[in-house]
Amino acid sequence: MAEIEKAIINSVDVTVLTDRTIPKSWTCPHCGKRQKTGMYAEEILMEHFKYLEHCGNCGYVHAWELKLTDDFKRKVVEYLTGK
Repeated sequence: MAEIEKAIINSVDVTVLTDRTIPKSWTCPHCGKRQKTGMYAEEILMEHFKYLEHCGNCGYVHAWELKLTDDFKRKVVEYLTGK
């Protein structure tokens, strides 16, 4: 059976999104070409708090991570409970 090894992610750019959604387009940090974000990017980011996409021009991988502040979480709970 094959062993599972951790990936080395030093070569992947990561953008941390704090309390906001993923942009509709992005610029590849490797080749500088403008790319459209995938159709289901927002749903994947909201569900898994991470999203990966590769550049259609050079194949470079970019990652986004979603961080939610405690204040944001509190406001969402207050909104949902009607307080």
